[in-house]
Amino acid sequence: MSEFTASSDDVTNESDVSGASVTIALDNLYTRRVTYLDQVDAPIALWNFNDTLNAVLGPNLTLDTGNFGFTDLYPGVRGIWLSPSTRFSAPPTPNLILLGAMSVEIILMQQSQPPHPWMCGVGGTAGSELAADNVSWAIGSPSLSGVMPFTQRSLWEQGAGSDVQFVTSAVSGSPSLSFIHQVSVIGYSRSAGGVVQPYMDGRTFGPPSAPLTMPTGGGSWVFTLGGQLGETTVGQILYMSIAVYDRERSASEFRGSYNRAVGQATGLVVA
Repeated sequence: MSEFTASSDDVTNESDVSGASVTIALDNLYTRRVTYLDQVDAPIALWNFNDTLNAVLGPNLTLDTGNFGFTDLYPGVRGIWLSPSTRFSAPPTPNLILLGAMSVEIILMQQSQPPHPWMCGVGGTAGSELAADNVSWAIGSPSLSGVMPFTQRSLWEQGAGSDVQFVTSAVSGSPSLSFIHQVSVIGYSRSAGGVVQPYMDGRTFGPPSAPLTMPTGGGSWVFTLGGQLGETTVGQILYMSIAVYDRERSASEFRGSYNRAVGQATGLVVA
């Protein structure tokens, strides 16, 4: 009987490290790289700011006001730096309204302490609670500057004059957004029943919300980065990637995308 032999090229990789075979996975792990969010989980919009405002999927962005530059968030990996009073927008895009289940994920680096009330989202104008074009979803950090823990906020509107939001706990000792000058991966999922689960760096970011009233109106159909229409960035943030999904993503999917993008350099997150 002949002796059985196999190399790592022949062994399927089932780990969170990217690569079809163990050989490729080890090569990827060895490089300890940071890379952009990908299309593995089928986002409906994806922006990777590798010296461009053009989307990988979805609408391209244009500068409305303010100043920006492209720079490295990690050696050799580019992102976009928004100075204060900066905002980008995209043409009206109906499939980004997302009145039901949805998810958003962002790779970023805060250059100033919060507040960053509106990182990105769809719909709304200044004073949007009284406007007809209600916010359908948004993500930000409403924390007062210098006050720990830094919180994450999921925001939308249900009818004119009615904000719906879920803010992570500000009680001392609660999970916090990362401090400035550190690459972080944040986001949240919203279920069809209105339950919000925040995430940070491949893990759940505190407990989920109770079921919340879902948004109505659909917004202006306009995706904005840095502030809602009529408003601009409060602090300074570098954005590397933004992915938007038209469904609720699972904890394992958030963990997987973190590991593929950042975990190979900073440490893999396991279940």
